[in-house]
Amino acid sequence: MKVYPALDVRSGSGDLIQAIVDDFEPTAIEERDKTIRVFFVCGERRDGAAAALSDAGYATAALEVPDEDWARRSQEHLTPITIGRITIVPNPESRPNPESRIPNPFSIVILPSMGFGTGHHATTRLCLAALQTLDLSKAFLLDVGTGSGVLAIAAVRLG
Repeated sequence: MKVYPALDVRSGSGDLIQAIVDDFEPTAIEERDKTIRVFFVCGERRDGAAAALSDAGYATAALEVPDEDWARRSQEHLTPITIGRITIVPNPESRPNPESRIPNPFSIVILPSMGFGTGHHATTRLCLAALQTLDLSKAFLLDVGTGSGVLAIAAVRLG
């Protein structure tokens, strides 16, 4: 399993910490509740940054952060979401309530991936709500920046 060399620094001045570690070319900096986690391309750069931070009076802890499939982890608990009469279903096994009282409801099954389009983002929900207020029977629609294509699919189903 791939690991990423990182350094946890007890919070102080985030700007000062960033200035100190900048000479060691960090690949990412994550601000947490009481620490700042700094990632490096190799252990040598991490260790150099730790020494520089220690010289400046900061307490640090070196660690190896295991690689993880963040996309899969973030999608594990997605649930169906209903906007008007459209229900976006992120898992084919979970279907919306068949006894819905919404007139002419329909579902769109979108398997979550690295793109957007599960309906959980506010902009997707707003666009889906807006589409339902329009007469799309003779309309042309362009879904710019398509992630999953959920807006284009909804437009076809609505029009």
